[in-house]
Amino acid sequence: MSDPAPQPQRALPLYHRRIETISPDPGANALLNRRAAVAGLVAALVATATLADTLVQRGSAGLFNDFYDYWLAARVLAAGGNPYDVGALATTAAHVGLHYTVGTGYSYPVLFAYLCLPLAALSASTAAWVFTALSLAGLGVAVALLATPLARLRMMELILLAVLVGGLTPIAGSLYFGQANLLILPLLALAYRATARPLALGLATAVKLYPAAALAAMAAQGRRSVRLCAATAAAAAGLTLIPNLVAGKSSTQLTSGLFGPDSFWTNQSINGWVSRLSMTSEFTHPPLPGLPVVPIELGMVVLLGAAVLGVMVWRRGSPWEGCISLALLYGIVAAPKNSLWNYTPIVVLLFYCWPLVRRRPKLLAAFITGLALVEVQVVVDYFRHTFYSGPALTWLSSLALYGGLVLMGLNAYLLLTAADQLPDGVVEPDQAFVAAQEFG
Repeated sequence: MSDPAPQPQRALPLYHRRIETISPDPGANALLNRRAAVAGLVAALVATATLADTLVQRGSAGLFNDFYDYWLAARVLAAGGNPYDVGALATTAAHVGLHYTVGTGYSYPVLFAYLCLPLAALSASTAAWVFTALSLAGLGVAVALLATPLARLRMMELILLAVLVGGLTPIAGSLYFGQANLLILPLLALAYRATARPLALGLATAVKLYPAAALAAMAAQGRRSVRLCAATAAAAAGLTLIPNLVAGKSSTQLTSGLFGPDSFWTNQSINGWVSRLSMTSEFTHPPLPGLPVVPIELGMVVLLGAAVLGVMVWRRGSPWEGCISLALLYGIVAAPKNSLWNYTPIVVLLFYCWPLVRRRPKLLAAFITGLALVEVQVVVDYFRHTFYSGPALTWLSSLALYGGLVLMGLNAYLLLTAADQLPDGVVEPDQAFVAAQEFG
């Protein structure tokens, strides 16, 4: 099911010299094509190889740790218990001889625990590998969906993009720790493609709450998106809240503590960053002790959100691809509890930004810088036991957050300058094609 296609409008005069030289692509509106499917397969294979290398380099300490939260929550739910009860999770784990770090326990809407019930019928290790296979399939499908519109890129360039995606640290971390990020990535890709957005974003929000930020991208489109925005909000709220209400399961303590100071190692959110600067954690010492975490955190989230919304409203929610990629990344950095693995949605931003920066050196440098900061984070964290020897080095504990902010800035710039000509007066073919799709 696809959203209604926009009515054709007259092309802007800015583009007329180059658009007329670009022949229409008969497969441009296809949901998937063969070239993109190959790219998706390559991404999944590279991610598999990266996971294998991580197992060799790191060993199995922490392997599938986050998945076991889902698996145990499903088991507790099947037995009539409360999946948000950390004690019940620990008891169930001990009963089956499972050793893992409980942490804060299960923290997702209960619908996801219901979806994990079939896996709960399997042993923990078997279920974990099935979950990994599903995650790899999700990555492949998502890359194929995102790559299909890029008909103007050569096949080798699509392959290189797929290799880059498959090798990203957030992808490898999601697979290693058994995070749900890759399962919802195809849903985000469908929303990016403006296909079945209410259902796709509703389901994604019922697993991870940050996709709800895409509602702002819809609202920025104004009156023409009222029905779509209402349907998406209803789907997200219904799938997120109704299963909890029907099951009578909740975690008031978990919800109330989301925006409080965070002493755990979820250091890639604004909350985690401010908390590291203010509080002592397991590995770091605060350079600004006593800093009021909650007011500063909420103030930064609101100001950054206002800036993001302002950009999207200025552009009237168009192009949709640029607006949703910006909104999703904002949802990630603004999330109160966040780790490096949750930066998986930068895959969506990568496919939006790459065609627009690949031949523009300064913008390409910003693109590479943002990705590099995300990737370097895992190196710093690997040496965290000895690296953070003084308070000043604590500033380096949130490099991925800095990278996310750089990529957000680049995305916003590309949105604000979407109708600009290049300095030499020639419209780049990729930009002209995007403009032709948007206005033609």
